[in-house]
Amino acid sequence: VWVRPEDIALGDVAPGAVSFSVTVADVSFVGTSERVTVITADGQELSVLAPSAIARELTPGSTATCALLPSAIGFLARE
Repeated sequence: VWVRPEDIALGDVAPGAVSFSVTVADVSFVGTSERVTVITADGQELSVLAPSAIARELTPGSTATCALLPSAIGFLARE
C-alpha cells in the first residue's frame, strides 16, 4: 500500500475520507510547506506535506488527525 505525502491531510476530514489518529514526531520546513513526520497507533511512520499554517500548530508529541481519500491509496501487486 502506498500514499503520496501530499495526499494526506492533517486536521479537517473531507467527506468520504479515511481518517486516523497519529502522534507528531517531527515538523520541518521544506519551502512552501512543512514536512510532518507522524506515527500511527500501530507504529507506522508516515511523512505528510502540510501547509505551513497547519503545521505551525503541531509540536512533537502532540496528537493530530490524518485523513485521505480512498482514491489516493495505491496498491502494489505481489511478485
